[in-house]
Amino acid sequence: MQRALVALALALPATSGQNYSSTEAVAYSSNVVALRAALLANYSKDVVPTSDRSNRCANLGDHALTDCTTFSYAGTDVRVEFQFYKLESVDLASGHMLLKTWLRMKWSDTRLAWDATEYNVDTIFLSGDDIWTPDIAVYNQLDTMGDAFGPTLAQVYPSGDVFYSRPGNLHLLCRFSGMVNFPHDQLKCKFDVGGWMLGATYQGIYPNNGTAATPGVNLPAALATGALGLNSALASYQAQEIETVTVEYAENVYSCCPNDPFPTLTYEVSLKRNTFFFLNAMLLPNLFFALISLIILFMHIAPNVEGRIGHLLTMLLVVTVESQTVRAFLPALELSLDGAVSAHTLTLLL
Repeated sequence: MQRALVALALALPATSGQNYSSTEAVAYSSNVVALRAALLANYSKDVVPTSDRSNRCANLGDHALTDCTTFSYAGTDVRVEFQFYKLESVDLASGHMLLKTWLRMKWSDTRLAWDATEYNVDTIFLSGDDIWTPDIAVYNQLDTMGDAFGPTLAQVYPSGDVFYSRPGNLHLLCRFSGMVNFPHDQLKCKFDVGGWMLGATYQGIYPNNGTAATPGVNLPAALATGALGLNSALASYQAQEIETVTVEYAENVYSCCPNDPFPTLTYEVSLKRNTFFFLNAMLLPNLFFALISLIILFMHIAPNVEGRIGHLLTMLLVVTVESQTVRAFLPALELSLDGAVSAHTLTLLL
């Protein structure tokens, strides 16, 4: 198992778009109708497609394991890519994270191949409800894949290659790590992607292009500054933003099916926290309260003992209320959150 650091690049299938005259447009529509009828005439979307799976090791690239021998020549290999459009929300207390993403997959289905010269069509768009689509699931997601990523059009080429892109929301159940130095922490959340019913015998799963240069991930900054120019992908009014994403490839073997391993892609999303709010709303107020608690010992505001005790009790009440406010931002963990807790501890001791 090897980890590939995310690169901000994406390999998309080439299209040969062109401008059609009115006459050509009519002919093109007729050709597409005829081609669609021919492709789907005896097609069953419930049957796993056939393809050339002899290049399994090449598909794995830098993710290749010690033994990457082809398990089966049946089925097809699916290359998976996530485009992280925006981090919508992070709920530390409940361990939830919501990501706006584009899920892109590429595979081969020889049943959908055709002679481009016969139909004069070099690409066709078919509904994802009409053709076989990969059996892919995000294991620690709250919603089902059907609810998170609705069906869209799939782009099919004469070779039988299929490109399927769907926008959706990843609502993840996270066990956040990296919170020890809150609020100067780097939150990390992992999610696993793999087949639900189909193992490697019928469906291989790999990062797109399978190399360290293009591991099949794109970040919001790339979408905003790249060719797409989607400025809306940049973070806005959020406590965190996506910093890096890494992906690991693994094969899980279950006792029921020792000859049918299940490929799994494990993505780790690292978030960078915008610390300005937490410094001003959490740490600095606590330090201020600590100083006030000390100053009263050297001032004549309350010369009697009762006045000083009353002042200290008031400060204790203020710190307790502020502490409850801070805890609303934090999950219930046994880990020590040094940055957030140390200021409270110091104030209470004083």
